[in-house]
Parts: sequence; C-alpha cells; structure tokens
Amino acid sequence: MRLMHLIPLIGLLSGCAVFTQPYVVPASGPTAKLRIVNGAQRDLEISFYDQSDHCVGRRSLKKLKNGEEVTTVVYAERDLTFQLYQTERADGRFCLKNIRFRPSEGGSYVFETRQSANSCQWHMSQESESGLPSPVPIRGIAWSRGVTEGGSWCNE
Repeated sequence: MRLMHLIPLIGLLSGCAVFTQPYVVPASGPTAKLRIVNGAQRDLEISFYDQSDHCVGRRSLKKLKNGEEVTTVVYAERDLTFQLYQTERADGRFCLKNIRFRPSEGGSYVFETRQSANSCQWHMSQESESGLPSPVPIRGIAWSRGVTEGGSWCNE
C-alpha cells in the first residue's frame, strides 16, 4: 500500500507529470500581438519560455480545439521561442516542435496551424495596414525533454 503513494512522486521526478505555469503577458518593455489560430483537426497547446534562448521556464496558454483562436501579447525586439504541441486523442498522433521568431515592437502576427493527411503544418505571417499578410521567417528548434519545468526544453 505504501508503494501506491510513491507512484505520483516517481512520475513527478521523471518528468512524466507536467504542471506548466500559466502564461503571463509582459508588464513592461516593447511588445507585439500574436494571434494563434488552430486550423488543424488536433488539439493545440502553446507554451512560451521565460528564457527564450535556452527554452527555460515554460508557461502555457489554454488548450485550443479545432477552429479556436486566441490573441495574446508577447515580448518584442528579441527572440521569442514557443512550444507547439498538437495531439489527436483518437489515434495518439502528435506534433511537437519549438518555434522561434523575432517580433517587432507594435507588430501584429498570426500563427496558424493546419493539417494534411499525415503531417502537421504551420505558418507565421505579419498583419499589415494594407490588409495583406506578409510571411514571417520562423525557425524550428529541436525539442528536448526538460528534467523539470524549470529545465531546458530545447536542444541547441
């Protein structure tokens, strides 16, 4: 019976149980707006990192279902790294990637996910006054399991 009490502790220490902190918008400094649109048939979770260069300090937005979107405020004029996690409960397939880009102060960006038969797709664009979106260069950063929520979640 004592072993039953140890199982949750073992899960926590192994990194299997994940408790991310909620994302908090920047209180000061240059900022930009980021609209996230889930156009895939999978659930979408986005987590931002407090320390973007080493993917440390993961903070999550609420999970988005297909067709849902959310707009948030992010830091600008420095690299911004966030984790994309898409999962489909029916078949257990998933996509997991760290994405990095550098938002400009006052900019408005749209990150949209899509899905084809066997792959996850995404793209980033910047909204302009003319109404025509312009593509934004993004970089995929290799994902790595952090030992703790405060550990590094990328492999560079």
